[in-house]
Amino acid sequence: MSILALIPLLLALSGGPSSLAGAWILVNNVEWQSPPVALHKTYVEGDGEILVFFHSGEFGYLSTALFKDRSSGTVSVCAGCSFSTKRGSWRLRGENLVVSARWVHQDLRPLPSTSSATTDYTTTVWRITARAPDGSPEELQRGVRRYNLLGQIANPEVITSLLGSE
Repeated sequence: MSILALIPLLLALSGGPSSLAGAWILVNNVEWQSPPVALHKTYVEGDGEILVFFHSGEFGYLSTALFKDRSSGTVSVCAGCSFSTKRGSWRLRGENLVVSARWVHQDLRPLPSTSSATTDYTTTVWRITARAPDGSPEELQRGVRRYNLLGQIANPEVITSLLGSE
């Protein structure tokens, strides 16, 4: 068994949310790119940001490489790629989701002058610009950044594992 195959299991043991069941999961507008044609791949890839709003009030942010199957549209998170995460909490205030979160994992280390930013909680407000029929947010916006409800996820356990890492 490859050591990369063990990463999600090891990360899951380190804490954090354990299930995406019922959570609102949104992804930014990823610029999908095709691998070289000579590789004959059935997917496109891109760097993505995933926002997870757990019904318990917990919040998770994941920035990493994503893959999308060309035929089904199913998105996979790269388990062995670089990633950064934030964790915190959220609350609904009118048509806004107010998030208080801090960095818990960054593969790239911050500059010494900004190192306190990795331990401090910051507040971000996301405006709900569209809702699904069940009332859940279908689209969020903060400035020019837009996030849309993520459809099929091939490996949700990788998201919870990476969000649980410190």
